[in-house]
Amino acid sequence: MTDLTICSCAHSSKPAPNRFSQLLQLFALYRQRCTLGQLGPERLADLGVTKAEAEAESLRGFWDVPAHWRERRG
Repeated sequence: MTDLTICSCAHSSKPAPNRFSQLLQLFALYRQRCTLGQLGPERLADLGVTKAEAEAESLRGFWDVPAHWRERRG
């Protein structure tokens, strides 16, 4: 099963990631979105995600990061 959590919460006490780790996170996000788009109906049902939601998420660009990633840059 693919782990969809790739970044800690913005309120974490960890230091901000460097550029290399940010690049790795973007690549992981891209891979996870691709995998999500390929999951079958049973797996999607386990996640509570519809096929339409999975397809929409898998079509998002790697630069379209979760909101809590953008808030952390501040």
